[in-house]
Amino acid sequence: MSSRAIALLLAAATPGALACSPAASDGSSATATTTDTDTDTASTGDDGSLAAAFAAEGFVAQRGHASAFLIEDCAALADCYGNNPSSPYLLFSVPAHPERPDSLPSFPVGELPKIPEGMDPVMRMTEAEAIVIVGAMPPPAKYVGVTPYLFERWDGAAPVDVFASVADTLNHVNLQTTEAGEVAIIATSDRDAADRARAALVADGLADAAIHELPLPRGVLRFGLEASADTILLLGRVALFADAAAGQAYLDDVPLDVYRLTPAASGAAIDPPPRATRGDGTNEDALAVPLEELEAAIFASLGDAEWESVAIAGADTVSLAIDPERCIDTLSSCLGDNSDATYAAGPIAAFLGVESLTLGADEAFIVYGVNHAATGKAEYSAAAVYAQVKRAGVLTVNDAEMVGSAARYIPDHPDVDKLFAFEVRRDCSGHEGCVELSTGFPGVGLDESLFFMFRAYVNPGLAVSPGPGELRTERVLKLLAP
Repeated sequence: MSSRAIALLLAAATPGALACSPAASDGSSATATTTDTDTDTASTGDDGSLAAAFAAEGFVAQRGHASAFLIEDCAALADCYGNNPSSPYLLFSVPAHPERPDSLPSFPVGELPKIPEGMDPVMRMTEAEAIVIVGAMPPPAKYVGVTPYLFERWDGAAPVDVFASVADTLNHVNLQTTEAGEVAIIATSDRDAADRARAALVADGLADAAIHELPLPRGVLRFGLEASADTILLLGRVALFADAAAGQAYLDDVPLDVYRLTPAASGAAIDPPPRATRGDGTNEDALAVPLEELEAAIFASLGDAEWESVAIAGADTVSLAIDPERCIDTLSSCLGDNSDATYAAGPIAAFLGVESLTLGADEAFIVYGVNHAATGKAEYSAAAVYAQVKRAGVLTVNDAEMVGSAARYIPDHPDVDKLFAFEVRRDCSGHEGCVELSTGFPGVGLDESLFFMFRAYVNPGLAVSPGPGELRTERVLKLLAP
């Protein structure tokens, strides 16, 4: 296993087909062989050993590609789907079904960078197929997770953006690895495919305990290869590396192999586990009065300055809007919801494009609230500013940066480190506790609309988020130009 781990850490997956007799359009295939149609080989065990193991289990195995998606990669896209500016993403791209090259969808809002030709992270699958991701976990970070999504659904005339999760996320809490930091994820709806993919991984030397299933529920997804079938996306997230340089090295050359496995026949459906209950029943009500005291101190500091309140919808409200079951039923967008995160956002009218919220050269926002990580309700939390025009997260302040920020208003308060307050300005010269919002990308133009989003990730002691009703909602004031 050690040589395999070293290989994974030194090189990212390179695309190339690895199995070999074509499959029928229903997902079946003839007897699998191990003919290599590319000079590329798998970086697992001995050269090509994992591909051979998959072939021995009856799969046609096609090599995919893992790559990072960063905030700068969003610049060329028409829609960034409310990306988290604290979190680089991992994309897992695969080629089309081996007998249906026409079944590969294209990403709907622009050309994604770093994706090999003939592959896409958005895929159509038969119910028998599996996607396998195997390799080295990211270096230590506040958060790591992989989530399966129904990305688009056909409404009878055209594909509709749904981007709703279909299962709870596999994350750093429940992703067990080998001592070398290796892990494998099998995403499938098929019990037999999952078992045989696991057998191949074990035969290639990976510990069974480091192999995890990500169920794709047949009762939710419409599998198939036609244009009317659902498209599926597996999305990885990594937030706040402990060592920024090590994290960047990982993102520059993602050491994960990706395989599309097409079996000879479909088996029984995997019985997906129920969604976990969010939250642990504790809340931040003890911070209600301290938050009011912080707000009073902020008001007192403003003197005669003119200001207006910015409406922020709490997590209990937002959770209803991005409930994945509702999004799928109504064919509305859940913007890549995640069972590991609780969200507050606003103003909703600005988010929807119905109204505009701007930041002029002489204006400012004061953003304040409860630091959910400091209260023990989240493993990490963050506040972010978004450009409304493409729903792009362009500026963020995370929980570590929030600590001590409320001291300029309530320096002697016993709960000062559980609260936060910072300003957003175009120019922070002469202003304490301030972050600058650029007019270029990543940023928001002077006349462009923006909105705010707040996240709380993973309730400590659980593998999912805090409950939406357990958190105090953040607040925002806009200071008007004198």
